[in-house]
Amino acid sequence: MDIDYVALGEEIESGEFRSRLKTELLEGFEAMEREGARLPPPSYYATKIVEVIHAGAPVPLTKEASFELYQEALIACEEARRQVLGEPEP
Repeated sequence: MDIDYVALGEEIESGEFRSRLKTELLEGFEAMEREGARLPPPSYYATKIVEVIHAGAPVPLTKEASFELYQEALIACEEARRQVLGEPEP
């Protein structure tokens, strides 16, 4: 997933970041499911995604931005995982 660090805050606020991430996660999780691999817990995957985004940031993200980024990544991971596994929404 390409990250536009200049627009990241706006994308998080608008929900675009979560939507794009969920789309990519669905593809990846479906491939994992087809291969018989267990899907990772959403919190683990969200943490890894945020670590990658932080590593590529031209300047460190604020604590608030980091928190919001993690929350959006976690929700995207939860939704994608649930959808691939055919679990109902809570």
